[in-house]
Amino acid sequence: MDRPTPARLFSEIRAALPKGRRWSEVRKRLGGFGQAISPLAKLTALAGLDSEGLIKAFSDRISGDTSASAAKRMAEDALRQAGQPVLVVMDDLDRLTPDELLLVFKLVRLVGHLPNVYYLISFDEQTLLDVLQRSDLVGNSEARAREFLEKIIQVRLDLPAFRERDAPP
Repeated sequence: MDRPTPARLFSEIRAALPKGRRWSEVRKRLGGFGQAISPLAKLTALAGLDSEGLIKAFSDRISGDTSASAAKRMAEDALRQAGQPVLVVMDDLDRLTPDELLLVFKLVRLVGHLPNVYYLISFDEQTLLDVLQRSDLVGNSEARAREFLEKIIQVRLDLPAFRERDAPP
């Protein structure tokens, strides 16, 4: 998985949408929502501020109702009207750094909570718990890492490990 950002999350959701004219409005609204929150996310970037993006975002906000909350409402409305579930598959979360992993979970939980959008997240649990324990949020506590994970994952499906004889040649 590439470095997580709000723009990448919304790009993945848009890519998961069915093709066709019926979905063009949903794509447009999701793109608008992703653009609305991207400058806000840049504020928290460790590398510093993106002044060009912030200036553009600020001027956009004062020139009309293009706030992130308005963009989210429009995206939610478009997804409700489409009336079809969308599945976004996220794989290899256990390969992310602690900061990247927390960002993915925050994006899914706070921003990606959209009507008719569902996430299938695959990971190796022990590796993910180890990564979470290296984060400042969880600290060196497996119990806290498990509690955090339980807040994000709503339905769990554990698959058995591959046996050597079942592995592809």
